[in-house]
Amino acid sequence: MTVTLNLKPELEAGLFAQAQASGMTVEEYLLSVVEGAVLPTMQKTLSSEERAAAFEAWSAGHRSTPLLSDYAASREGIYEDRDHTLPSPNFRSRVRRRRIALESAP
Repeated sequence: MTVTLNLKPELEAGLFAQAQASGMTVEEYLLSVVEGAVLPTMQKTLSSEERAAAFEAWSAGHRSTPLLSDYAASREGIYEDRDHTLPSPNFRSRVRRRRIALESAP
C-alpha cells in the first residue's frame, strides 16, 4: 500500500531526525511506528493459534544461528582471553601515592 502524507516542514524535519537517530530510513522508521501502533491492537483480536502462526512467520524471516556450547556461553568461555588477576587490596593507595610522588617531582 502506498500512502502520501503532506507534512509541515517542522514535522518532516523531526521525522527525518528521529529516523536518523534510529539508524533507519524515513520509510523504515514510519513502518516501525505504524506497526507499533497497529500490531498490539491486532494481537488482541487474534486467537492464540493465529498469534503462534504470526510468530512463526516472523521468526522464519530471521537467519538461523548455530547453538552455543555450554562452555561458549559460560563466563570462562566469554572471558578466556582476558587476564583475570585482580588488583591487590591496597592497589588504590599505591596508585594515589605514586600520583602524589609524580606531582611533587621537579
